[in-house]
Amino acid sequence: MPNPSFLPIGLPRDATSNDSVDERVGMHLLEALDSLDTLYKSAAFFAGVSDEHALADFTLSRCLDAVRSDTGALFLVDDTGLHLAAERNDGASRIRVEELAQPTTIAHAALWNGDEGARIVSAPGTATGLAATNRSCDNALTTPIHVGNRLAGMVVALAPAKAPFSTADAKLIAAVASQAAIALGRTRHWHEIEVERQKLQLVVQNHPEGIVVLNRHGETILCNPIARELLGSDDALAVLGRIDPSCSLATLLATRTERELTLPGPGTARVVAVKSRPVQASDDAVHNVVLTIRDLTRLRREERLKRNFVSLLSHKLRTPLTALTCAMHMLDGSPPQEQTPLLQEMSHRVNDLGGLIDRLFQFTDLLEGSWTRRGSCDLQQLATELSAQYAASPRAPELTFDVASAARTVPLPAPRIRLALQNLIDNAVKFSPGPRPFVRVTAQAAGDRLVIEVEDRGPGIPASEQADILSTFHQVDREFTGDVAGAGLGLAMVREIVNRIGGTLELRPATPKGCVFTLSLPAQPTADAGEPR
Repeated sequence: MPNPSFLPIGLPRDATSNDSVDERVGMHLLEALDSLDTLYKSAAFFAGVSDEHALADFTLSRCLDAVRSDTGALFLVDDTGLHLAAERNDGASRIRVEELAQPTTIAHAALWNGDEGARIVSAPGTATGLAATNRSCDNALTTPIHVGNRLAGMVVALAPAKAPFSTADAKLIAAVASQAAIALGRTRHWHEIEVERQKLQLVVQNHPEGIVVLNRHGETILCNPIARELLGSDDALAVLGRIDPSCSLATLLATRTERELTLPGPGTARVVAVKSRPVQASDDAVHNVVLTIRDLTRLRREERLKRNFVSLLSHKLRTPLTALTCAMHMLDGSPPQEQTPLLQEMSHRVNDLGGLIDRLFQFTDLLEGSWTRRGSCDLQQLATELSAQYAASPRAPELTFDVASAARTVPLPAPRIRLALQNLIDNAVKFSPGPRPFVRVTAQAAGDRLVIEVEDRGPGIPASEQADILSTFHQVDREFTGDVAGAGLGLAMVREIVNRIGGTLELRPATPKGCVFTLSLPAQPTADAGEPR
């Protein structure tokens, strides 16, 4: 156990027995001024330091300089215990680190002078004590660094036997260590804050919803990528105000209910839900406003699909079912010669129902992605097969294919491109007048894209309907197309197929009449593009 009592100050460090009392007092005053200078310069450095390693190196240097030692080390505490943070003159190798963790060592500064601490400072050739005397140091001064009630580090200064440490040395190093403790606590606190800030930044930047933070003047001080993509700008309040003039900073502060807005864009308009939350300080003053922006486009699209599907069931399925019911009633008690046309009508209606259900299953498979999405096929070979197929149909069209040699390979599996072309050709035949409807399919390469066009001479599509014609379950008004059966699935299926590989489906009028559907596909097979646009 070390002697807890410090040595008296005694003579000044540079005094001799021949010095007068006045000279010794003067030397004491000079040492005091040196100590004050050390503390002042240390305080100036500690006030601005933010790096733990720089802090440790400076603290050790100031402590060793203050006690006129050139050997020592500074250890800091982490989750695993004490670890070396700085050293001078290979001081760490001369110190038994396990001794630094003893209760008497970490409680306060302690002197371990060779002539009084023989039980701590080992004799030559032994391996006990804080310092090994087979090095060149017999004296040690240990000073703990406490942050609050926790040990944060330990400063150890070493000196040879002829230069024992004094109580004044211990007090001076303890003062420097106290300053270092404050700076170390602040540095670690700021480091913890920075870690938490980076965590929060990662959460905000990668959040699936848009997040915007406004200051009390309505200026954007944070806007994550999702919000920037949805709004098209960092100036959230200006964008929202253009869409809804009532969406001001005052209303966002006063109203915490979620509001639904439609954001125009270069492509499909986005439906979003905007919710605001004020950030208040302890004095209840509002300093910031946090906006969360949820993209409801897909949800509203699915809701619209459900509504349209219910409408489809009500109209498209009820008609053949009603016809079947009537035919079954008419069969009951009718003479045999009248049953044949009724049975034919029933068969026709059953086929209609079967075809509609098959198309619904195909469309569901496309939405769920259960078909093979990757692959390619020979468009010229597919054209030959489709020509033979439609030539044998009851209402054979005047179907021609013009496939450029550079466009023979289509970046879609054969079942998918066949389904897409069949839907377009079926629509052209179904809505075109005359016994042999005109349909022309062309394919050519255009840079890194493959362009397939399907042209007909039907009635065309009114300009007012063109924006919605590719929507699921949408059909052109019967006054324009006539009483043509359909479910509004064909073009939606084509759009789904091409969108899945990063392609597009466009529509334009044909000359002199009819319309042209253009499929623009990447020239090389790609992975599934994901959510349809």
